[in-house]
This record gives sequence, structure tokens and C-alpha cells, in this order.
Amino acid sequence: MIEKDIKHCAALTTAGREMVEKGEVSKETVEKIHMPLMSDEDYMVQANEYWDDQIEKAD
Repeated sequence: MIEKDIKHCAALTTAGREMVEKGEVSKETVEKIHMPLMSDEDYMVQANEYWDDQIEKAD
């Protein structure tokens, strides 16, 4: 997961550089930014764990 985060941050930095230097972001960079950081299934598991924890704290 951390490797994906690093690549995503690098793509955002590249996008900023491209915008300043060229006035637009390349298609390749946009595709990198839009790559999912995690699967839908992993997201749902983490979201459910978070909300279960919040409900437990509220009780």
C-alpha cells in the first residue's frame, strides 16, 4: 500500500510541474493519478472496521 501512496504522490507532483510548465497535465499523468489506491473490497473492510470502532466508542 505504501508503494502505491508514494507513486500517487509522485504523480500529483508531476501533475503540478506539468501544469506550471505546459499549462496542462499529460494523459499519462492523469491515468496514474486515477489509479485506485486500494480495491473496493479492501476499502469496504477498512470502512466497516472504522465504523464498528466508532459505534463501539459511542456505546
